[in-house]
Amino acid sequence: MSTFYDSSAAPDPQVWLSTSSQQQLRLVRNFYAQARDGGVGKVHVLLHSNVETRIARGHGPTTKAMFRLQSRGLSRQEAISAICQALLKVGVGDVPGRATLETEENVALNQL
Repeated sequence: MSTFYDSSAAPDPQVWLSTSSQQQLRLVRNFYAQARDGGVGKVHVLLHSNVETRIARGHGPTTKAMFRLQSRGLSRQEAISAICQALLKVGVGDVPGRATLETEENVALNQL
């Protein structure tokens, strides 16, 4: 994958998914550093990378939320941040009760 990432343009899904998670995080972290928005924390960088991965995999609720948010005038970066906030509210990650959590995530994304 390129050593450059810009959230205003979706990365090629095959390339993004073939990139290691460490490299994905590094690319997102460098994006924020270059955007002089270094105030974002590690959790936001992790969530941002997770959202890009969901989009690259074609995760229905995530891609639909991106489309809705962008069609309402949000930039791609703003839409990703809104999705990150929605996911943060319900929690993300592999935890007991994952099926219930996924349902909560989908509900949160559908409300965007």
